[in-house]
Amino acid sequence: MVHAFACEPCLQEWRKVASESPVTWRDEAGWLVMFEEAGLRVQRKKVWLECIEFHTSLQLARSLHGSGVTGHPRMGAGQLREAMRHYDRLFRSKNGVFSTWAWMAVEATLA
Repeated sequence: MVHAFACEPCLQEWRKVASESPVTWRDEAGWLVMFEEAGLRVQRKKVWLECIEFHTSLQLARSLHGSGVTGHPRMGAGQLREAMRHYDRLFRSKNGVFSTWAWMAVEATLA
């Protein structure tokens, strides 16, 4: 099987300003333990980071919402606006704001 999924430090900037996350974040070692506990042997793995720029934190929030990974609303409108204000202030880039995305790909077989 080949799997690819988000891993730590994905969206670390957003998580610094948001009150909570609908996702349990695991680092590379944590994911490898999960595969082992599931009875799978990891043949190959790769982690890569990408810095993506958005015009504003609102564009980032809309992108996350549009992806479907946000789950049920966890923040009220006021909390969301406050988080976006902090994001725009803290993570400003030349072209807007930046966001770190981290992915891990794993090829695994039955142990």
